[in-house]
Amino acid sequence: MNPADKMADAAPERLLKMREVVDRTSLSRSKLYDMMRVGKFPPPVHLVGRRTAWPESEVNRWIIEKVNASRSSNS
Repeated sequence: MNPADKMADAAPERLLKMREVVDRTSLSRSKLYDMMRVGKFPPPVHLVGRRTAWPESEVNRWIIEKVNASRSSNS
């Protein structure tokens, strides 16, 4: 079974628009694009035409990693 088939069996994942990613991360659009360019933020998935979005789980994982890194560096 390929990964796409496995995902189809799971609960559907929410896709976040740029506006939602900006709100969740507190980063500007330009900063997010800068970070994506150097591999420090997950890239969006292509939907249709020029439309892109981010899987919510990837954005959540990035946020958790940042919180954990911040907490561990303060110990």
